[in-house]
Amino acid sequence: MANTKQITIHGHVPFHLHEHEGLCKKLAFMNSPTAGIRINYVGPTEHRKNDHGGKTAFYAFQLEGTEAVSTPWLQSFVDQVKEIGGDVGLVRIYDIDGKQAITLKL
Repeated sequence: MANTKQITIHGHVPFHLHEHEGLCKKLAFMNSPTAGIRINYVGPTEHRKNDHGGKTAFYAFQLEGTEAVSTPWLQSFVDQVKEIGGDVGLVRIYDIDGKQAITLKL
């Protein structure tokens, strides 16, 4: 069972983030009525060159809230954002039950 955590993760994701199966499952959880964490998007905030000679629209995101999720689940979210070409610039996670800050690998 995972400890309850206060979570703040900010970054950028490309418009095609729905193409990553693992990330889609996490996004679905965040939008379920029982989840205590939510993800919000702003944008597009920038356009980055892609491998096809064009540009890809990126959206800023803010993942915030309180929920009992495991640290590996959160690390997997960060890793999957990077796998799809996004980035994570801010991570603040506090384990409320364990009374300690959690560090993720960026």
